[in-house]
Amino acid sequence: MTPSLSTIPAMSLPDTQKQQQQPANLSITDIRNNSATLSLAATSNLSPLITAGLSQKNTIFPRSSARFDVSQNSKTSPFHKNGSLPASYGASDEPIRSIPTLVLYDDAGLDIYDAITYVEEYYLTNAEMQIFMDLGDEIMDSCVGDGGVLIELGVGSMRKTKFLLDAIVRQGKSVTYYALDLSAQSLSMALSPLASHYPTIQFVGLLGTYDDSLSYIQTNIPRPVNSTRTLLWLGSSIGNYSRAEAAEFLKRVQTIAMDTGDTFLCGIDRRNDAAIVKAAYDDPKGVTRDFILNGLDHVERILGIQDTFKRDFFEYVSIYNDDLGRHEAYYRSLVQQTLVLSATETVVLEKGELINVEYSVKYSAQDVQRLVDGAGFYWPNRWTDATGRYDVHLFQKGPFHLMGVSPEDSKKGVPTLAEFEEIFKVWDTISLTMIPEGGHLEKPISLRHPFIFYVGHLPGFMDIQLSRCLSEPFTTPASFTEIFERGIDPDVEDPSKCHKHSKVPDAWPELPQILEYAERCKQRIRVILTAHEQQPQKTGGALARVLWMSYEHYAMHLETFLYMLVQSPNIQPPKGFLVPVHLLPSNKRTANPEPAPPSHLKPIPLPPGTTHISIGHNDSESTDETLTSVNTHEFGWDNEHPQRQAIIPESILHSKVLFQTRQVTVGEYRAFFMASEEIEALRPASWSEDGKHVKTAFGSIEILRCINWPVFVSGTQAAAYSVYASKQDGKHYRVPTEMEITCYRHFLNKDVEGNYAFRSWVPRDVLPETGVLGDGWEWTSTIMERHAGYEQSKIYPGYSSDFFDGKHYVVLGGSWATAPRLAERFTFRNWYQNVYPFVFAGFRLVC
Repeated sequence: MTPSLSTIPAMSLPDTQKQQQQPANLSITDIRNNSATLSLAATSNLSPLITAGLSQKNTIFPRSSARFDVSQNSKTSPFHKNGSLPASYGASDEPIRSIPTLVLYDDAGLDIYDAITYVEEYYLTNAEMQIFMDLGDEIMDSCVGDGGVLIELGVGSMRKTKFLLDAIVRQGKSVTYYALDLSAQSLSMALSPLASHYPTIQFVGLLGTYDDSLSYIQTNIPRPVNSTRTLLWLGSSIGNYSRAEAAEFLKRVQTIAMDTGDTFLCGIDRRNDAAIVKAAYDDPKGVTRDFILNGLDHVERILGIQDTFKRDFFEYVSIYNDDLGRHEAYYRSLVQQTLVLSATETVVLEKGELINVEYSVKYSAQDVQRLVDGAGFYWPNRWTDATGRYDVHLFQKGPFHLMGVSPEDSKKGVPTLAEFEEIFKVWDTISLTMIPEGGHLEKPISLRHPFIFYVGHLPGFMDIQLSRCLSEPFTTPASFTEIFERGIDPDVEDPSKCHKHSKVPDAWPELPQILEYAERCKQRIRVILTAHEQQPQKTGGALARVLWMSYEHYAMHLETFLYMLVQSPNIQPPKGFLVPVHLLPSNKRTANPEPAPPSHLKPIPLPPGTTHISIGHNDSESTDETLTSVNTHEFGWDNEHPQRQAIIPESILHSKVLFQTRQVTVGEYRAFFMASEEIEALRPASWSEDGKHVKTAFGSIEILRCINWPVFVSGTQAAAYSVYASKQDGKHYRVPTEMEITCYRHFLNKDVEGNYAFRSWVPRDVLPETGVLGDGWEWTSTIMERHAGYEQSKIYPGYSSDFFDGKHYVVLGGSWATAPRLAERFTFRNWYQNVYPFVFAGFRLVC
């Protein structure tokens, strides 16, 4: 319901020259670009929209809405004694008439809306205000530095914003605060008292629309040298938009108005209990009812008619649609009536007919994740009010964003040039900003090469495969192919045993020389991909496979490099990404979180008659030359082929196997570690030597702040924990097999909302039910070995076959650092030596 700049009528804009004397630290700038004439809120544009919305049934009344009306809407009238909808509504999604939401926000509507914000049941305002009162210092400290810039999209009454300004003053920061609005009078009235009260803050009013502001911000409000810009969009104004519209708007803001590192502070209402939302939008005093019905008066003024939309012939219908997560506001015609809209347009309303006027969309955590994925944001922080009903989120524009870059079906086809460019950005962030100058020769894991090898290996592997496929020379210097083609991964228990690898030089080339080589390799593949995207029919299957393989090879080694990095005491935080506030040592509020609720045990509910499950997919290299469409083919590694039907074990068919609904946490493993007298072999390599910290991409974090993360361990440590848990609970726990995890993933949890693709740079707290995909890979007790129909790759012969040694075990899912193409392809199989302790891999148990 919160008004936004797309809802405040532009026709009421005052003459910008009629300004009262303003404080010296306040100025108002007109940034409009024909906004008044182009705005949908202008009378000349609203009139045809109203007429069209009433004349044609183009808005959908969802079938799910009818289910909620009888229980929620207690209004009665002589015409609807039970307050329910006509029987026709609810049988199916049905088109209905509508009126633009803009009609609610004339001058009278704005006054009534302001009154709504003081209504006790309308919790949104007080919840946001309470967050800013209690946590304003923490919020401002996280995103606004000295010399920073704040830009608020819409000024409102400033009742809430002033708490953030108080925090800035307490922190002794000098900032410039910009506020955007369509009314110069509103800007002056809102900002003048603030400018007088906060003389150390520079206030600038921006007169214009959202669209005006985006280009103006980028052109005229430069990012401070040692700080960032923070945009504010408060009051759950985002709820005025559909989910798709909201993501599109935030994407435009991120793309047009923000630089890397800039932040976006956004208030968003949660999907709360229906009764709570219903009361907020249909208060006992009838203030919201007056607000909605006032829209009918405004419609008459816009259309230039009188006595047509008579309030006595309509009532306000308030519905909270729990299925769609939104409040819905309707007018209901209490009688059959004819509306004369103009000399040529009349509309007949049936008794009980609905007219939609507003939706207020609410967001779960999963909804917010989809929103930021679509907008291209990183989501480091969230603050919640004391009642747990409302959140203020901090989004950030990072140096890269992997989600949403791939095609909708990201498991198929040749990766696009845009995907390659984004994965290059990821690699540059990790390999160039997280290692101190001169630190690339460090070797934090003795079983691996130093960092500098991987800087040359990723572009080198790509270039070598392209040259072999196209029968073309290697990128210069060709000698790099001898040292960068393949790295080392020796036997943990006997490092003298290792697969075939490139020769190890006495001295590695200098970093600048390797980076120049890498850029030449990248430029080569850019040319090839550009040609492919212009004429994909000319790309043969063999080249398409090499392009795909090069991308996924980059993606896999991002994780290799990262799990090496977290072992280094010299690791630096990734440049351009904020550290989540709850991990900061200075944050006492989040130092001792409550332990996660115990994990539940569940059987897998199989559909009746199910006896088999399909695993793998068909992708033989032998068919590459006959591929007809390389952009729809699902490529995979040799251990994924062929597709085959596997018999589901009897224990699963008869529900004898119970699965933990989430992974084992740091806190739970820590209790085992301490009970085992802290035997060194049981200490995870992801912990510090004293066991008091967890190693992360942001450095060492106090373990108590991480107790609800999934624990990262070796396969042998997971098995040891299962023995301990069995004794504790009197059950027979074990690490599940690959088949069991596959069934769990397929039938019980589809992994839709996992933490992967750098949605977060650290694991997130486990939920009561958590999928296999995200935070960390999941260990299985299945040895990696040949399966029926396995065909060794000819392009990369040793990819799988070098590790059929009885020591490597399958891990499934993906970690917080797994790229979407790997994570979202359920046939992808990863593996590590069971004793290898460094990987981002956790586990759940079965019994």
